[in-house]
Amino acid sequence: MQQQTLDVGWAELPGDILQMIGGMFSSSTHVNCALRVCKSWQKGIPAGVQQLELDMNPALDAWHAKVEQLGQLLPTLSSCKAHVSTAVPKLEFGDKIKQLAGKLHNIQHLSLELSEGFELCLQDGNELADFSNLRSLTLSGGTFAPAAAARLLQGLALACPQLEELHVLPEPTCGLGDDEVPLLGALKRLKVLEFRAYRLSAVGLVSLTGQLPELASLSCHGLDRCLDAATVSCFASRPTLRELHLGCDFELPDSAMQQLRDVAGDLSMKFRWTDKLSGLLRTASLHLQARLVRLDLGCVRLAADPSTALMQPLAALTALSDLRMSVYSNNERDAMLTLQLSQLTALTNLQVLHLTKQHAYFPEHRRLLEGSISVPLSAASAAQLAAGCKRLRALRLCLGSSDVTAEGLAELRHFSSLHRHVQPVCLADVLAWCSCSLVCKSPAVCCSLVSCGPCSSVLCGQTSQP
Repeated sequence: MQQQTLDVGWAELPGDILQMIGGMFSSSTHVNCALRVCKSWQKGIPAGVQQLELDMNPALDAWHAKVEQLGQLLPTLSSCKAHVSTAVPKLEFGDKIKQLAGKLHNIQHLSLELSEGFELCLQDGNELADFSNLRSLTLSGGTFAPAAAARLLQGLALACPQLEELHVLPEPTCGLGDDEVPLLGALKRLKVLEFRAYRLSAVGLVSLTGQLPELASLSCHGLDRCLDAATVSCFASRPTLRELHLGCDFELPDSAMQQLRDVAGDLSMKFRWTDKLSGLLRTASLHLQARLVRLDLGCVRLAADPSTALMQPLAALTALSDLRMSVYSNNERDAMLTLQLSQLTALTNLQVLHLTKQHAYFPEHRRLLEGSISVPLSAASAAQLAAGCKRLRALRLCLGSSDVTAEGLAELRHFSSLHRHVQPVCLADVLAWCSCSLVCKSPAVCCSLVSCGPCSSVLCGQTSQP
């Protein structure tokens, strides 16, 4: 039986197809262009648009006209991300949020991306009154005063009693501390909480975890020395806590690391820099072998053999699925250290690996130079890494030109989870210190090789969502 091919014009596409097309748009500009195709598109496209990304206009009248139009075209919009630049007057920010809430009152997921230097300003918190259906709120970038943070949390507690997810990640100069803990505790339905800590004490952190009965995921960034054994024990006493992420400025004491093994869920740790590396990893390998799934060591200075101080303790953390670190060494040139990637083959659950070799400051030269550490990407090391870490889906290596060989790059094709996404690359151009890029068949994977002379870097298999 022969199948008949129908010649259907753009204006005659079925409604469900138009909704699928609308679901691919996330920019207000693209939506407006699609609505101008024809009347059938103007009727069918809006039903499929579920998320939208837009820029907040500096002028109040222009912003009002934009949200008025969006409210008429996309009445069922459920997710919105708004970019706020420093050109937006901070005293008008609250009014513009109120206009957005009044016209798009069905929004369930709201993300506010504040530009660097923008200060959040709310008059009384009533700007959020029409966001009664809001389920998640993300506030990233910018700064805010304690009074503005208090108004924001008070407004959320009154207007959004069903709020389940809250992310507050401003610039490092501010955050949420002890004064905001009672206001966070009023959001009783919170299941996911991520925030940057600022002037948060151990007492405040313990009080916060006790006030949120449904909390399943907690992420605290910028923690200082408030984490001790007694404080960490409050995480272990929460059976509903399935994910715990601790972003610390300093290493945790051994007693606190021991208490973390009793946490019911998965554990993630991130450090800005790591001074006492061997002690930290030794304690983690002893107590968190089955709990620690994501680890970001930050900036690591290596002064001794990396095999003993770094790689062997890391290999003992067999539950790791995400490992990130930047390494450097400013030893004398005749004391060059070597970091072998093949020593990570024991991490069979590893899915994401980011390794960066940074420049180091050499006091005798009074300048930054390429660190006295080598990370050879040879054929043997790449093959061993591929054989051991078969689940690896994201690999990012930022190395020097002296670390990379053509044979090592060729062996990267043997990563089973990356092989099908990568097309051939001209290795001769890389070794000739040129710039080239790999074109990927899948938009989820971005692979590139960049070489810029002696200070070159190599990025391999970096996913867009690490």
